Amino acid sequence: MGAFLGHLVPGLAFVLIGAWHLFNILRTYARSPRHFRSQPWWPAARAGQRRYAELYAIIFAALFDIAVELVVSPHFKPLADGKIPATHLNNFEHAAMLFLFLIYGLVALVAESTDALPLPDGFLHVLVSICFALEYLLFTFHSTTHMGLEGHFHALLLQTIGGVWFVQTGATLYLAPLIPSGCVGIHDVPHGGVKCDTEEALHRATGIANLQFAWWLAAVVVLTVVAYGAAVHFFGHGRGGAGYEFVQKRHAGFAVLDDVSGGDAELANLYGEELSPSRKPPQEGGPEVV
Repeated sequence: MGAFLGHLVPGLAFVLIGAWHLFNILRTYARSPRHFRSQPWWPAARAGQRRYAELYAIIFAALFDIAVELVVSPHFKPLADGKIPATHLNNFEHAAMLFLFLIYGLVALVAESTDALPLPDGFLHVLVSICFALEYLLFTFHSTTHMGLEGHFHALLLQTIGGVWFVQTGATLYLAPLIPSGCVGIHDVPHGGVKCDTEEALHRATGIANLQFAWWLAAVVVLTVVAYGAAVHFFGHGRGGAGYEFVQKRHAGFAVLDDVSGGDAELANLYGEELSPSRKPPQEGGPEVV
């Protein structure tokens, strides 16, 4: 990721998918706080292939960024005499992290859209947690090779692993107008970097990085609170002055939520029969498991 594009692509992917999760979490929680439960992915439609748009986006983004790391960044020569050159180790580390997200997207898509891979409840949560755990582990050891301002930005990245900080890191380290005063970009070494002329310049640059991190964190908190307020107003008890009541039924050990307030079956549809063919409740009259 030693270039602005290498930080921009995964950063935007995390931002967009994270915003999609935030929207669905707030909307679903506002509709029925008592019956809310987390989902590893959120459907974009009630039926058809559009339903799995998030999983397709994860697969495409992972493949695209892997291609950037292993093909474009090393100038179409990722190997030298059949071996990984030391100058390309960073690219292979990033690709390994992205490959696990690719596996998650493929496994989730097959399991949720077909009967070929019935998974136990909670398996996808565990798998995506492993993806982020590997990302944290790789960045922990990867960051030890970064020094100065670059190292400070990567150390802050470990605190959040957030998409906005990916983009901010790439912009500050690789876009000349955004490099702090007293520091210059280095282009004659693999993956580039930033060098500050004096200790004072480095101290000032890292202080600005801390401020940027704090501002981004504050912005995310404020936007989340505002988004939650909007979700409650448009989807929750604020809409029509009436709440939503749901009755839980157990079919084959799976909870299906039925809307008994009259009108909105979206949660029942999201949590119940449309999740996947392998997890649909049986037809009426089938055996009931308590």
